[in-house]
Amino acid sequence: MSAVMRFGAQTVQQNVSWAELVDFWRFLEDETRLESLWAMDHLVVPIDDELPEVACFESWTLLAAAAQATRRLRVGCLVTANTFRHPALLAKMAATVDHISGGRLVLALGAGWHAAEHRAFGIPLHSTRERLERLEEAAALLRGVLVAEKPVSFHGRYYRLEEAPFLPRFVSRPHPPLVIGGGGERRTLRTAARHADGVNLLGPVSVVRHKLAVLAEHCEREGRDYDAISKSVHVPVVTHPDADAILRVRGFVKSHFALSDAQIEEEIPVGSPAHVREVAARYAELGVGEIVFPAPGPWDREIFRYLDETVIRPLAPNGHEGPSQNCV
Repeated sequence: MSAVMRFGAQTVQQNVSWAELVDFWRFLEDETRLESLWAMDHLVVPIDDELPEVACFESWTLLAAAAQATRRLRVGCLVTANTFRHPALLAKMAATVDHISGGRLVLALGAGWHAAEHRAFGIPLHSTRERLERLEEAAALLRGVLVAEKPVSFHGRYYRLEEAPFLPRFVSRPHPPLVIGGGGERRTLRTAARHADGVNLLGPVSVVRHKLAVLAEHCEREGRDYDAISKSVHVPVVTHPDADAILRVRGFVKSHFALSDAQIEEEIPVGSPAHVREVAARYAELGVGEIVFPAPGPWDREIFRYLDETVIRPLAPNGHEGPSQNCV
């Protein structure tokens, strides 16, 4: 089964040193055909309702450094928690990173969710309804800033701007893509249909198929071209020459993501290289253009070399002529 698919790595910034991170980013850029590099936007490692005492770097500070340390890879946070920063401040941060990266930023936004982390750091989480309302407003505000050629005014329930100047403008043309992360069917995917350049979804093939059908319905109601919204997924991608190692990873993924045996065996790209390529092709048939996989450290480079050689390179578009600004 042939397919074209781009891949990105979320180099989870937990329990690793700064030197290890930079060294690994440069390895990914120089020795693999990955197209994007992502941080996670958490202040602590998000494990259910726990607060493990594990080192964890702040994401957007880290992202600025990643933009400087790399030359080719697109960079972003998967996904930025809207609860952590006022969207106008986020817009200024995004413009700064866009300049540092030379136009390689992807601006990915989500509602925020980890209750224990918000509670520990004194950050209001709000009700689910309010978080989704704030996400909608933040996306509308950011869309206005991304396309504005003059100072921006915005009058919402939660956010207000009064002739706010946003200079310097973005390096990316026409602007960094705005991606909404999340699969909430009534609100989040509607927000994506209204304001986003792309959507990032979690889950196996059957779940993503359903979510994209819902997104298409929202696009029809909003008068939006569904095909104009790029699609990506965030899902584990693991292959290994040792079958026992694959079984161990499948067991972990099954328990962590509450998936069925059939979903693990047929719909998640964890397995032999042929299996991973086949699942990637099934995502591609749905219109998914990029798979971003979590990659917590410390890192075994031989595993990444094997993944690159057996999966990423065979599926890379045009033999990898460089990253696409429109693929998110």
